[in-house]
Amino acid sequence: TQGVSSAASDVYKRQLLIWTHGGGFVIGDEDFMKFDESAKLLEELIKNGVAVASVNYRLAGEALFPAAGIDTKSAIRFLRANASKYGYNPNKFATGGDSAGSYLALMAAITGDQSSLFDDPTDPNIKTSAAVSAVLDLFGNVDFLEMSANNIKYPCDQSKNPFPGADTKINPWFGDTTDPKVQAVMKSGGLYPFLKNSKAIPTFYIFHGSDDCSVSIYDSKNLDKEVKALNGKSNLKIVAGAIHGGAGVWSAAMKAVPEFKKTLSK
Repeated sequence: TQGVSSAASDVYKRQLLIWTHGGGFVIGDEDFMKFDESAKLLEELIKNGVAVASVNYRLAGEALFPAAGIDTKSAIRFLRANASKYGYNPNKFATGGDSAGSYLALMAAITGDQSSLFDDPTDPNIKTSAAVSAVLDLFGNVDFLEMSANNIKYPCDQSKNPFPGADTKINPWFGDTTDPKVQAVMKSGGLYPFLKNSKAIPTFYIFHGSDDCSVSIYDSKNLDKEVKALNGKSNLKIVAGAIHGGAGVWSAAMKAVPEFKKTLSK
């Protein structure tokens, strides 16, 4: 089930980053995060005065698409509705995530000011805004069909990939990707239409390894290009030689924290 933990209870009116962990929609929770690179990044944010909350969204084994997205937007609304209780600034929200969690962070940032299939009409906070002003995107994607197409169009050197994926047509979050009905569902998760209709495009901080064999760097390049074409602000950092989840990508994100804090403070 969806849950939220907050590191903001001892601060007052700080900016808040809502983090969604990676794990391919099949593994991970807030305890899992304590043992990977995301913990270091979140600690750096806290050191720079940004409060952090993490979302325990439903994994694919419990509920398929779009459940994790619904949990993420519901968490943002809950956190904003309870801002005075926890002590952070409800007007200074951002999302962030890595890999699958980055899709959720991007989804929340892009659809925050719009109704979507990721909104739960029974959410007691449904009338509370889910909009955020910035997003940290670490090797994520905004369109699953584009991700598949880019992986074919721009093949990766698998000799650089220590964890090659199985050659399968089954996506754990969607099902059989050769099924036209599943393809239609995957298409509905594409975020570009929402980006084009956004009334207030958040600021994007995008980090990706050049040797990522899971999500092509062209997913991030295309997102960066589209945001700028819509007169939005995007900061893209391609880390040479870094793989999916590579240390160099996390290091680049950590170095960008002070600038990210400035953006969120405006």
